[in-house]
Amino acid sequence: MRVVGMMSVVNRKTKSSFDADAVLLVLLAVEVNSCTPGRMSTTAYKVKHSLYSRTKLLTVPYNIDNIFRNQKLDLSLQNLLHLPIFTEMSEVLFLNLSHNQISIIKNRSFLGLSCLKYLDLSYNNLSEIEHRAFSEVGEIQGLSMSYNNIVRFQVGIFTNLTNLQELLLDHNKISTIQNKIFVGLQHVRTLHLHNNRLSVIEGGTFFETGLLFCLDLHSSNLSIIIPGQFSGLLKLNTLCLNDNNILVIENGSFSELQNLLRLNLTGNKLVMIEETSFSGLLEICNLHLSHNKIAIIRKGSFFALKKLMFLFLNNNNIISILTNKLFTEQNTLFHLSLENNNMSVIGPRSVVGLGKLLHLALFNNNISVIEVGSFSELSNLNSLQLQQNRLFIIKNGSFRGLIKLQKLYLHNNEISVIESGSFAGLHKIQRLNLQHNQISVIEIALLKPLFGLKYLALFHNRISVIRKGSFSRQANLCELGLEHNNISSIEKGSFIGLTSLYSLFLRQNNISAIENASFTGLRSLVRLFLEHNRIFAIESGSFTGLSKLKELYLHHNQISVIETQSFIGLSDLHGLELSWNNISILESGVFAFLPLLSTLILATNRISRIDRDTFLGLTSLKQLHLGYNNITLIQVGAFDNLHSIKDITFSMNRLTTLSPDIFVNIPRTPGTQIKLWLSDPNFLDELDNQWDCSFLCWLKYEEHHKTIKVEHIPECQDGENWSSVQCGDPGEFLLFIIDCSLGGNCNYIRR
Repeated sequence: MRVVGMMSVVNRKTKSSFDADAVLLVLLAVEVNSCTPGRMSTTAYKVKHSLYSRTKLLTVPYNIDNIFRNQKLDLSLQNLLHLPIFTEMSEVLFLNLSHNQISIIKNRSFLGLSCLKYLDLSYNNLSEIEHRAFSEVGEIQGLSMSYNNIVRFQVGIFTNLTNLQELLLDHNKISTIQNKIFVGLQHVRTLHLHNNRLSVIEGGTFFETGLLFCLDLHSSNLSIIIPGQFSGLLKLNTLCLNDNNILVIENGSFSELQNLLRLNLTGNKLVMIEETSFSGLLEICNLHLSHNKIAIIRKGSFFALKKLMFLFLNNNNIISILTNKLFTEQNTLFHLSLENNNMSVIGPRSVVGLGKLLHLALFNNNISVIEVGSFSELSNLNSLQLQQNRLFIIKNGSFRGLIKLQKLYLHNNEISVIESGSFAGLHKIQRLNLQHNQISVIEIALLKPLFGLKYLALFHNRISVIRKGSFSRQANLCELGLEHNNISSIEKGSFIGLTSLYSLFLRQNNISAIENASFTGLRSLVRLFLEHNRIFAIESGSFTGLSKLKELYLHHNQISVIETQSFIGLSDLHGLELSWNNISILESGVFAFLPLLSTLILATNRISRIDRDTFLGLTSLKQLHLGYNNITLIQVGAFDNLHSIKDITFSMNRLTTLSPDIFVNIPRTPGTQIKLWLSDPNFLDELDNQWDCSFLCWLKYEEHHKTIKVEHIPECQDGENWSSVQCGDPGEFLLFIIDCSLGGNCNYIRR
């Protein structure tokens, strides 16, 4: 590649007349014959620096390696007002001129780019393109002029682009597309015209683009589709007409699109679907009609769509699908969306002919009744969504025939009665959602047919009692949600049969006590949520049988007493949450049966002291939260068993000092620190611990030796910040340094 007449052009320019065109001549001085591709010749460097020093234009790239590499010339983001002159640049295959300020493309602007394959002119100010602008780039395959100000094109402007496969004209101001405007584009496969101001597409416009595969016209202000608009598009696969103002689809509008697979008409103003609206669409498999105003669908509207697989009719004004046997011929349909309409009744004739349907969405309608046998022909249905309706009763036989159903959504209705046998035959169901209803009783026989159930949501109902054996057939259930009900007690044997249960949610009920063996049978339970109840005591053996439990949540209750053997059997527990209770005394060894516990939260209780054996057995504990209590004393040796402790919170108590001996016997590994939280900066100082200055001096010394890290720096009793305390001679205080730098056992050095 070489530049013709470079110096002569430069010499004709005056200092005042230099513009982007002249500056960018430098970019053309890539002599492939004398330099390796992507490198600049000596002459080019001289000219480049000469132009830069004379014009001071910041748009001159200093290193041409950044703009020409691997046959790609990148001139984007250069503030160009005009196109540069390209001469004998046949090596360039990719030219990027995007994000500049070019407003016009003149005839033969790309002379010299004879081998160009891809041209990007997006994000400029293009408003005028002369008739022969692209006459010299007949090999081009991809052309983008998106995001410009183009209003119209001259007929024949694309005549020479016979190899073009992708043309992007979106986000312009095009108002009219004249007939034969695309003459010459016989190989174009993708055409984007969306986000323009189209009001008219003349008949025969696309006649010359017989190989077009994808045509995108969304958000283009179209108001009507008429016969002949898409003539010649025999190979079209995808047509996007969504988000326009289309009111009517005239008879035969799509009749020539015999190979169309996807048609998107979402977000228009369609009110009615006529019997012949989609005639001729023999191969269509995906039809989007959502977010219109469709209230009427004529009989036979979808009869001709023999291969339809996905039909979206959601967010319209459809009142009923009972009449006209709308889907009689749709035995290939897999997915039908009818949510967000105005339907009130589902009857036996509603879904006739949908034998292969897998997913049916009917949520957010006004459905109050499901007639017996309504879904009897949907033998392959996998998912049924009926949530957010007005159902108040589920009748026996409502789901008859759904032998392959796996997901049933009935939440956010007004269901108070579920007749016996309502779920008969649903042997493969895995997920059942009944939350936010008015169910008060779980009949023992109700769930028996659902032996494959894995997820059951019953929260936000009115359940007060869980009868023994209610879940006896749910051996595969993994998650059970019973929170936000009126359950006051848990009877022994309530959960017998739930051998695979992983998570049990009982929060936000009225449970007052946990009796011995309340959770018998839950041998696989890992997470138990009992927070926000009225539990006042935990009896010994309450959690017997929960040998795999890892997380136990008991916060926000009224617990005042925890018996010594309350947690017996929880040998695998990792996290215990007991905050926001009324605990005042912790019996010695109360946590002794929790060898793997790593997090213990006792904040916001009424604890006044921590005794020597309070945390006996907690050798795996890493985080201990004691904040927001009434603690005035922590005995020496209280933390001796905390071999793994990393984080202790003392804030918001009534402590004034901590004996250094408290930390002496904690086994430590080399390089580790204990992080202490001594105060809470979010509250007034007088509500927090009132630390003695001598204790803070000890902390100051210990932190200096990196044995302790203090978070939320407290103040002394007199208000002096510990970091500025005048501690005097360290020998005046009883100080301990935990030295783990030597490896092996840590050395405790008394000062």
